[in-house]
Amino acid sequence: MHTAPPPLPDAPALTTDAAATWRSGRVWQWLDSRWVALLPVMVVVVAVASDASGSCPTPASCASDRWQGAAAVQLLIIEAVVLLAKVRRRAAFVTVVGALLWLLPSGLPNQSTRLTAIVAHALVAAVLFRAEAARRRVRQQLDALMGPPVAYPWTAAGSAHPGGGPGRSRVRGVLAGLLIAASAVLVALGMIDQSEAEARIAAATQVEGTVLDGDSLGAEVAFRRPGGATDEKVSLTITWDYTPRAGDRLLLLADGRGFVGIVGDTPDIDGWLAAATLAGTVGVLLAASAAGTVRRYRAFAGAAGPAMRVLVQPDRAGDLLVRPADGDLTAPGLWRLRERAVHRWRTSGEDAPAWVAERRGHGGCNAPGGSGDPVRPEGAAEAPDQADRPVPALLYHGPGGRSAQLLVFRSPAPDADWLAVVAHERPAAPRFRRRDRYREDQLAVAAIAAKALAEAPDGPAERARRIEMPALLRCTAGPLLALLMGACVYYLGGDFGYQGLFSALFIGTGAFVSLAGACTWQIDLDRDGLTIAATALVHRYPWAEVEAAAVHRGRLTIQRRGGGQVELDAWPARMLGKRLGGPAAPLAVAATITLLANRPERRPEDTFAGSRIGRPHLLINRIALGSYLLFVLARFLVL
Repeated sequence: MHTAPPPLPDAPALTTDAAATWRSGRVWQWLDSRWVALLPVMVVVVAVASDASGSCPTPASCASDRWQGAAAVQLLIIEAVVLLAKVRRRAAFVTVVGALLWLLPSGLPNQSTRLTAIVAHALVAAVLFRAEAARRRVRQQLDALMGPPVAYPWTAAGSAHPGGGPGRSRVRGVLAGLLIAASAVLVALGMIDQSEAEARIAAATQVEGTVLDGDSLGAEVAFRRPGGATDEKVSLTITWDYTPRAGDRLLLLADGRGFVGIVGDTPDIDGWLAAATLAGTVGVLLAASAAGTVRRYRAFAGAAGPAMRVLVQPDRAGDLLVRPADGDLTAPGLWRLRERAVHRWRTSGEDAPAWVAERRGHGGCNAPGGSGDPVRPEGAAEAPDQADRPVPALLYHGPGGRSAQLLVFRSPAPDADWLAVVAHERPAAPRFRRRDRYREDQLAVAAIAAKALAEAPDGPAERARRIEMPALLRCTAGPLLALLMGACVYYLGGDFGYQGLFSALFIGTGAFVSLAGACTWQIDLDRDGLTIAATALVHRYPWAEVEAAAVHRGRLTIQRRGGGQVELDAWPARMLGKRLGGPAAPLAVAATITLLANRPERRPEDTFAGSRIGRPHLLINRIALGSYLLFVLARFLVL
């Protein structure tokens, strides 16, 4: 039974006229987006296109001007990251970067590129200043509309804030510390590398080389080391304005330990500095984000906050679409709010009704309900249609403010609880965005499962059994995948350095887990629950934790009571099911799991007595994955 919360405090309504004023004040906001991050990219493209013939006449002059070019590169990297992060005061930051590029006369290849970059920065800064002014004006309008603060829902219920604050801020803080430390380490490694290179240059001997072939970017040179008996060949990079031709003479520095360089060309740490700048900038932004999140949640420690009445429409993409309280429901919404934390008005056992902080569910999305009720065919079948219906809500703080937004409403889903949702502090403008499909998946899976449950005939208890992919496929899929990915790494990834290493490790591991899981799963169904073995792990779920199962978006999705989903790629099983039929067909598996989870009388009376699940293919998958990872490390670090 759902107990209604105390009456929510009265607050002014967001009217259609106020919404029109809000829209008119945000006509510039579409320009204040992540598209402005193309500005530094454009500067780099123009610089590369206008620097086809080099930028300095001799190696020595390149070395003297190199620090300005390195500084310009670091500025553009920082600017790109800051603009992508959409930090506040971006207009002032773009202005500062443009001024610094003006003060670095040799930072960009030539005068035309420099002037183009400065003019582009001035135009973008003007647009961002205009957007910030519009944002401040509409915020003042909302502040005037909301009027004096009203009590928070937990204050009206006679309790304090239920907690459940920004837990992710701690994760961001740790990541920020690691990235900043990594930035310092990269700078130190670059300085050590440069010091060692300078020492080798000082100890090297000058020799003469002959150009065999070359262009404006590099040359193949033949030379003889001091005391050597035969000529050697080496490929060198040309960093100054010079196009070598066959037969040209170059003065080189060489030693007996493999070092070869051009006289006058000095080592640099530009690559190290670029990596350190990127890591440090992201670390600083993460630290600022963590501190800002904590600051925005502090308002909820008080007793009241400014609020207004609105209509909210929980859409199937997982967002909350805000509309005027008296507006046309067919008109476009004002903005979207993305959920950060959820508090639920709950009556549990003998406890008094209260606002309870809800645990975050699978994949960073909200748990579906936590009530543990079985799937009801009539309710679940109507849920996808009812989920689009707008409902009255109370919005605290409003968008664009210094505090996080709080939205109090009751979802239109059947038997829904009252929710107090802490939303994204920077709501995005309404647009077609389908990134987060968890709510849609939840409703669709429940509806599909409810239909299967309603059509299931009565009958005796099922027998305990195992549903699995064919044994040959389970035992060979992992090794074959490892061999295929190893061949791709060997033939395609050997020339990409550490970038290739990271790609092979992360992309390869993800592909192995996904594909091996799709081809090697096993499911045991018995009296106590279901056991799933896939890829390299085994999970056990009692029937009390299983709510429903369905095949949706090409996956066998098992919903758990209290939040979370278990997903298995179903395409191999569907192909085999179409050709061979049998119990391994995903639709039959999902229907069986739903039936046993919601009709206790149909559950098996005994436990599974066969061989232990996951043998031997889980061990084979672990060996295959471990062998692939060892091969990748050996390929990039040893071979």
